[in-house]
Amino acid sequence: MMSEERSANDLNVNVIQQAYMTNKVLSVVDNDIETGSNNSISSNEKAVLKGILKKSHDEDDDTRTGLMIIKLFTTLLMIVLMTPIIVCDIYFGFSDHSCINEMPDGLNYTMKLYLLVSGFMGLSWLLFVICTTCSLSMSNDNNQTSIICAGCIGLIVLIFNLIWNILGAVTFWGSIYKGGHCDSETSTYIYVSLIIKLIGNLIALQQNSNKKE
Repeated sequence: MMSEERSANDLNVNVIQQAYMTNKVLSVVDNDIETGSNNSISSNEKAVLKGILKKSHDEDDDTRTGLMIIKLFTTLLMIVLMTPIIVCDIYFGFSDHSCINEMPDGLNYTMKLYLLVSGFMGLSWLLFVICTTCSLSMSNDNNQTSIICAGCIGLIVLIFNLIWNILGAVTFWGSIYKGGHCDSETSTYIYVSLIIKLIGNLIALQQNSNKKE
C-alpha cells in the first residue's frame, strides 16, 4: 500500500516537472521570436531613416553648390560689365586735361566732378552688389530681406545716375564737346561712355517698371 502511494507521488512530481520544463522552453522560444522580429523591424526602420537622411544631405549639397555657382557667376558678370567704365571714369577724372576742369557758363560744375562722382558711385554700387550676392544663403527669409534692401537702394542709385548722366551729357555736348576743348582720346571716351550709361539707365528703368507691373 505504501509503495503504491509512493509511486503515485513520484509520478505526479515527474508530470509537474515536465510541465514546468515545457513551459520554460516555450517561453524562451517565444521571447527569441519576439526579440528577433523586433530587431528586424528596428533594423528596417534604421535603414529607411539613414536613406532619408542621406537623400536630404545630398539635396542640401546640390542646393549649396548651385547657390555658390550663382554667386560666382553674378559676381564675375558685374565685375566684367562695370569695372572698365569705373576705372576709366576715375582715370580721366584725375587726369590733368584742361577741358575737364573747365566750368560751363551758368553752372558750378565741371566734367572732372562728373567723372569722379560717376566713378566712385559705380565702384560703391559694385562692392554693394558683390557683398549682397555673397551674403545670400539657403534661408529664403534672409534672401528676401537682402533682395528687397538691394532693390530699394538700387532704385535710388539708378535715379541718381540717370539725373547725373543727363547733367553730364548737357555739360559735355552743350559746351565742352561743342567747343572742341578736349583732345580726341578724352573726348571719345566721354562721348561713348555717356551713350552707354544713358542707354543702360533707360534699360534698367524699363526692367524695373516691368517688374512692378
